Amino acid sequence: MHAFWQIVRTELRLMGRDLTNLSFIVFFPAVMALVLGLQMPAGPSQTANALMMLAFGPMIFGIMAFPMSLVNYRERGMLRRLQITPISPLRYLLAQALVGLLLVLLGGLVVLILSVVVLKLPLPANPLGLIASFLVGAIAFSALGALLGSRIRNTRSIQVVSILVFGAMAVVLVSSTTSQSGLLQQIGAWVPARHLVQLIEANWLGSSFNIWPSLAILAVLTVVSLGSATKLFRWE
Repeated sequence: MHAFWQIVRTELRLMGRDLTNLSFIVFFPAVMALVLGLQMPAGPSQTANALMMLAFGPMIFGIMAFPMSLVNYRERGMLRRLQITPISPLRYLLAQALVGLLLVLLGGLVVLILSVVVLKLPLPANPLGLIASFLVGAIAFSALGALLGSRIRNTRSIQVVSILVFGAMAVVLVSSTTSQSGLLQQIGAWVPARHLVQLIEANWLGSSFNIWPSLAILAVLTVVSLGSATKLFRWE
């Protein structure tokens, strides 16, 4: 466990020096929530946009920042040095994900505070449920990020893959949320981001919603992605 916590401490120090990545993960969702929210009159649309941006934090880290960091380390030969240590691929991925999880939680807190103070959104009806849902989503997207970065060797390739996955998921999320199209609704039903947004909305607004299908989909994403990432992971 010493190696695990050593990696966590090292990554926290490195992340603190990388202000671009830090700002993108922590502050970008909050800025977008304010920009979109202030353009709309107070009401359901404003609330829906703010809550959607709350879900973007886990997506940004899991689909973009996490896999890009893994591939960058692999490309620079930094992972090869860890191969001779006792730490397993699973523990290494969990250590990296833990650091990202802390940043994502911080970013979620910023979105929450600004949404309540600036946009005048009501306080969450079920705070504990909101935190639990946010954590489940953050863990699921971190696992997906581990899978995306498990084998790709160069940063250019992972940039293309990450942007395509993030872009496609974001487009489907927004389209399936705002459109009444039956086809988009069916597609959106299989997109993990849509289920994270539904869980956040249900716990923030206190609306009646069957949470178990959404939790099941995020749980399956976590188990399948992390299990596959552990088997496919390469140190070099």
